[in-house]
Amino acid sequence: MIREFSDKLSDIGRDNTKGIIVVTSRLQSGAEKVARSRKLGIIKYNPLGLEFLAERRFTDDLKSKHAKASMLGSESRFRSLKFAAYFSGKYYDNARNFLSAVAGETLEKSEVQVLSKSQFPYLHADDIEKSTNQLHTMIGYDDGPVDLEKICEQLAIDLTMSAGYGDPDDENELLGRADFANKKIAIYAHGNRKRERFTLAHEIGHFHLNHDKFLRSETTIKQDLVVDERETKGNLINRMEYQANMFASHLLLPKFNLIKKVQELRVELDIRDRGHGYIFVDNQPQNLSNYYLLLAAVSEHFNTSSQVIEIRLKILGCITDNRKQPQNFVADFRQTWPK
Repeated sequence: MIREFSDKLSDIGRDNTKGIIVVTSRLQSGAEKVARSRKLGIIKYNPLGLEFLAERRFTDDLKSKHAKASMLGSESRFRSLKFAAYFSGKYYDNARNFLSAVAGETLEKSEVQVLSKSQFPYLHADDIEKSTNQLHTMIGYDDGPVDLEKICEQLAIDLTMSAGYGDPDDENELLGRADFANKKIAIYAHGNRKRERFTLAHEIGHFHLNHDKFLRSETTIKQDLVVDERETKGNLINRMEYQANMFASHLLLPKFNLIKKVQELRVELDIRDRGHGYIFVDNQPQNLSNYYLLLAAVSEHFNTSSQVIEIRLKILGCITDNRKQPQNFVADFRQTWPK
């Protein structure tokens, strides 16, 4: 396709005509070699994609990685961009910089800001706990599901809910968006209320953790909710996403209320510490049954997913997991609640 376009351009164009091809999906990596050899530009545009809205505040190297992964086949877990372009040996993640390059213009130094790791305040769990406790106090939280809509009201954040779109199996499925300048959060519904609540708590976290100092806007996609701490090294965006996830789990599951509820359920289910841990689970059917019953009851109480609850309890040191192949919250061993 690129070769054919280049040949036609040579037939009808003048010398040194700057050809640019626009596509709506990723290209094979060989396309880059062809474009480089024939001095062509490539633009990848997806109207349902994601804008990388921190492009002015991160290094060129990071921008290039995101743009390249968006345009060409890649297994790296970089965000999919709404706009990505390749021209004259460089990758661009926004139209203005790309067009400036094509026109031969040079951006002023004031247009480019480099954010260093030392400028980003990476909060520890205790600090995030204090931050979420402030919000719980602000809305007069007592127990049960945290009223996230009320938190948005108190923080003067305009919240909107709308139907989601995109492939549910795509890790780049759009879940939410935060507009810091206008103090707006948009949540895109996909029929999973508990995930919508976590997404909203995640976006509130970006506001309350003052990530507006580093981002003009922020989009949350499915893969952002599973960012591992190991993925935060050398990636400031992932650091912010990981912090927002930690904030969300603390906000949705207040430590005192969570531990109190878990203790009540341990008594009801006769889960005891027999020297293996506060909550011990292995592959024995009875242990699995009680474990899933406990997670399901906590999930119902706080209107939060079992996955988030399990992660939170493990971080708090409440769970000893000796399953050889941890179940993915399936109903294999679930039984009725004991009478």
